[in-house]
Amino acid sequence: MGNAVMGNVMEYQPGWKITTNPNTLKFPFICEYEEKYAYPITKAATYCNSNTANIVFAYVDGSCFALPHDPYVNANSVATYRNICPQVAGLVSRVAHLNTTGKLNIAQTFGRAACERVGKSAADVDNCYQWIIGMEQLKACSANSCSEEGGYSWFWTTPEGYKWPANTQINGFWATGYPIDSSSEFNYGTYWGYSGKIGVVDMGTSFLNYAILCEYLEPYTFTNFEKSCLLSPNPSAPGYSSCFTLNRAAKTFANAQSGCTEFANGHLARINTVEMANFISAALWANVGLPPSQPLFSGLQQFPSSGADEPDKKWYWIYPDGTKSLANASNLPWSPGQPLSAGDCASVTQSGLLTATSCTASQWYICQYPHPFMKSFTGKANTKGSVTATISETSLGSLIKCRDACQLNGDCTSFAYSLSSGSCQLISGSSATVSASGYYWCKLSR
Repeated sequence: MGNAVMGNVMEYQPGWKITTNPNTLKFPFICEYEEKYAYPITKAATYCNSNTANIVFAYVDGSCFALPHDPYVNANSVATYRNICPQVAGLVSRVAHLNTTGKLNIAQTFGRAACERVGKSAADVDNCYQWIIGMEQLKACSANSCSEEGGYSWFWTTPEGYKWPANTQINGFWATGYPIDSSSEFNYGTYWGYSGKIGVVDMGTSFLNYAILCEYLEPYTFTNFEKSCLLSPNPSAPGYSSCFTLNRAAKTFANAQSGCTEFANGHLARINTVEMANFISAALWANVGLPPSQPLFSGLQQFPSSGADEPDKKWYWIYPDGTKSLANASNLPWSPGQPLSAGDCASVTQSGLLTATSCTASQWYICQYPHPFMKSFTGKANTKGSVTATISETSLGSLIKCRDACQLNGDCTSFAYSLSSGSCQLISGSSATVSASGYYWCKLSR
C-alpha cells in the first residue's frame, strides 16, 4: 500500500497491489454498480456530483455535504451564524444537520481528508478538525438554572427559523465526556476530531472561528400551516391535522388550560392513542430531549375530583371554555402501572405516554392547534357511516386528502376519518352514522 497523496489517484496492478499515481495518467478502469447505494438523481445530487465550488463534497441521505473553498468563516455574531453557508439557487442551504449515522460518518470522513491534506499520519487523522454544525441548545431558562442543562433541548436549526429536536442518542453522537455544560453557556454543538475526542461537543461562541460544514438539499414542501407551526418560538411539530407546541412555562392545570393562545382554537393536547404518544415524543423532543423531571399537562382530567378512586370516576377531555367530552378509556396511552388514584390530571412523560399527576402542580404543558380547515366542517367524534350509506373506504393517509376525495365525489355528503389508521370513509346521505371508536365524522360544506 503506497502512502496516499492529496490530489493523486489510486490504482490496482497485479503484483503491485494498490499504488498511487498522478491523476493526469490514463488507465483502463473498472466500474461497480450496487443497488443498495442507488438514489434518485435530484437537483441536490446533481449539484453535489458536478460542482467545483467546494473543497470536499459528498451526497449522503438525500443531502449534499460540502466544505466551501474558504470554510473558515467568522460570523459577525451568533445571530447570523445560521446564514454563513453559501447560497445555491434552487436548493435549501443550511449549516449541516448530522441527524443520521451516515451524516455523522461523513463529518468524520471530511475531517480525516482535511487532516491528510495537511500531512497528518494515519494514526493522527482524527486529531485536527472541528466543524461548525447547525445544532443549538434552545433552553427555556437563562444560564444554568434549569433541568434542561446537559443533554436536553438540543435542536437542529435553519436560517429560516425552523427547528427540529436533535436525537442525541444516535450511536457515537456525543464525543467522550460530552456534553459538559455545568458552569457556563455552552449552547452550540460542533463536530470534533481533536484531542482524542470524536463526535459532537457542546461549547460557547468560540466555535465561530472553526470551519463550516454546509448541507444542501431539495426545497422544503411545507404547507403554510406547517410552516407557521415550525416557526413557533416553542418546540413545535405539525401532525394529526394539528400543530403541537411544547410550552415551557410552569403552570397549574387550570392556568395551562387558558395558555394555548399562540394560534387559533388552541387547547391542551388530546393524546388518545399510543401512536400519537409515540409521534409527540419523537417530533417534539426526539424521545430523549425532554428532562425526565418535567411532566407535561395534557387536556385529560378525571371527575369527580378527589383523592379516592370512586367507581364512577371517569376521564374527560377538557376545553378552555369549560366543556368536556368523555375519553375512550380503553384507548388511552397510559404508562405501565398508570393511572394512579393520587392524580386527577393526566400528564405526558418523556416517552409520550400518560401518567396521573396532581392538577395543582406547576408543570410545563402541550398545546394542540387544529388545522384551520376543520372550521369548515360540522361533525361528531367516534362515528362513521353505516354499511348502506358507505360509498367507499380506503387508507388515504391524511384528513385533508379524505376531505378532498369527498369534494371530488358527486355523491359524497360527509366523510369519516380515523386519525390512528388514516382510514377514510366516504358517505352518502345526511345522518347515516354509527358508533365507531377513533373515527371523526365530518359533514361537507359545499
